[in-house]
Parts: sequence; structure tokens; C-alpha cells
Amino acid sequence: MIFVLTTEPLYAFIDSHVVERKKMFPSYISSSLGIYDENFPIQYVIKSRHGKNVKCYNQLEKEILFKRNSMFLITKVQGNTIWMEEI
Repeated sequence: MIFVLTTEPLYAFIDSHVVERKKMFPSYISSSLGIYDENFPIQYVIKSRHGKNVKCYNQLEKEILFKRNSMFLITKVQGNTIWMEEI
């Protein structure tokens, strides 16, 4: 799950994630291997293909890092949770 800071209103941000459409993230993004904080206003569930586990640098980390300009296919949106698959 990741938390994204945005100046857009919450629902406009969620609505920008359309099922069966691709979405590119121009900056690095990261995701936890579990739920990092259930109180974040947006939760991503990501199926990773190329994300890198940073545990090899710090055994306490449970984080997957995605390169800049990573592309994802939106597979499901339910409430404030967005499912994506890295492509």
C-alpha cells in the first residue's frame, strides 16, 4: 500500500484511476509488503512485476520501490482502495 500526497480533492484523485486504463507515475513510488497504515485516505494494492524489494539494504524494511515512469493497469477501484498491476 502506498500513500500519495496530492493537492487534488480526494474523490477527484480516486476518480482519475479508471478500471482497465493505464496510469503512469512520473516519480518514484513505493509500497509496503503489508498495510502500512489503515488510516491513510487512499490505499493501493499493487501486483508488482519489476518493483525492487529494498530489504537487501535494510533487513527491517518491508518496502517495494518502483522506478520513475512506472506504468500500471488499474484493475479495480472500491471505495478508497485502488488495485493496480504493474505493466
